[in-house]
Amino acid sequence: MSMEPKMNFMASLEKSLADAVTAAELPGVMRRIRDALDGYEMTQREEYLGEDDLLKIYTSAMVVQGRSQKTIDRYVYIIKRLTTETGVPAGRITIHHIRAWLAKEQDRGIRDTTLEGYRQVFSAYFGWLQRESLIDRNPTANLGAIKCAKVRKEAFVEVDMEKLKRVAERAGVENVHPHRFRRTLATSLSRHGMPIQEVAAILGHEKIDTTMRYVEMDDDNIRSAYRRYA
Repeated sequence: MSMEPKMNFMASLEKSLADAVTAAELPGVMRRIRDALDGYEMTQREEYLGEDDLLKIYTSAMVVQGRSQKTIDRYVYIIKRLTTETGVPAGRITIHHIRAWLAKEQDRGIRDTTLEGYRQVFSAYFGWLQRESLIDRNPTANLGAIKCAKVRKEAFVEVDMEKLKRVAERAGVENVHPHRFRRTLATSLSRHGMPIQEVAAILGHEKIDTTMRYVEMDDDNIRSAYRRYA
């Protein structure tokens, strides 16, 4: 491995120590540091990437993976909330920052299903950054899943379906079926501000991506939510 990074480091250190120790002491101090670093290798980190750069790289990867724009916007919104509200950049965030942020959300009355959705977003984001060598450590590596109570839903019986069809016919509404009710419910809840994780819990979805296919969101709603944390 090249010795250049270590040489650059020692030169920079010697320059910074010039004002901290006397000229007579400096050679001895540098010699001790060289002895302490003997046997260690150094690599020089490339140019630092800011928060916006990391998010752009990550969202580009999500596009290549075929993730929907709604899913990407949701990830960006949640990640920006974490970094903005903690005031800590991705490269320095620890598991303690994330736990404290989740605890604060829990104190605000946010449901466990929503908190688990947040945790999944953070796990995906920071795990990807580490695998791509964009951060040194994944702060979510030891962040366990949040247990959520399952919501049990009663199904329509045949008599209920017949009644609904007759009501729809009288109202002049076509294409009435349970799946359309679920899509309408998901879209309505989301547009009225319910977090997508809670919508997923109501629909009985384990994966948020499944719920996102039910929700129809217009561009104005997405832009409004994004601007709050952009």
